Amino acid sequence: MKNLIFFFLLLSFSATGQENETSNKYILGGGIFASIFSQETPEQEITNPVSTTTTIQNGLIRRSYDIVLRPYFGFQLNQRSLFGLRGEIDFSGSSTIPVGFEEFTSRIRSFGYGAGAFYRFYINPNNKFKIFLQPSTNLSVENITRDSFAPSLEEQRLIEFDAGIGLGATYQIAKKWNLIVNIWNASYLYSDFRAGSQTESTIRSFVSANFSLSNVFFGAEYLF
Repeated sequence: MKNLIFFFLLLSFSATGQENETSNKYILGGGIFASIFSQETPEQEITNPVSTTTTIQNGLIRRSYDIVLRPYFGFQLNQRSLFGLRGEIDFSGSSTIPVGFEEFTSRIRSFGYGAGAFYRFYINPNNKFKIFLQPSTNLSVENITRDSFAPSLEEQRLIEFDAGIGLGATYQIAKKWNLIVNIWNASYLYSDFRAGSQTESTIRSFVSANFSLSNVFFGAEYLF
């Protein structure tokens, strides 16, 4: 990830002479992240080193998916900066299936939504390939359903507030179109979690810096 950031910085300053003449005042854009995971663990024999007894651990199939959409609208303040509002929609789920005992499958499904604001500052505004820093705030709500084999159904709710700064880049592919990628962010996160059986929420807060590829978002922008 650090090499990717260095490559973007190098590319941005090597692409001189390609001025971006813009009379556009507004930006309508969106980013997307999607991941699908599936893994099967075969049946295993486990021997207790003390009693030397052997037990059979059944095979497991683990599957998960996560789809995040981030639409946004921005207003150009000047050549170097813009202010915008954004939304977020998140669909995710996972399942754990014991091989041969599918009736004991457990599932987790969630649907989240949120809204926030951001300010974007372009480091090299005169290039087609532009690097930017983007401070932002966001408030989101996630509703989680856990379905186990008991059968039992548990509803959970997660409310999160975050404030941070990100690093990204845009590339102008046409007069009114940009491609965009967000590659890194650091933020303060405050969360309020409550399960259906709990009378009180679990509160957490922490600071994080995310360099992983799972944080990379790709999207497109329409200028008008």
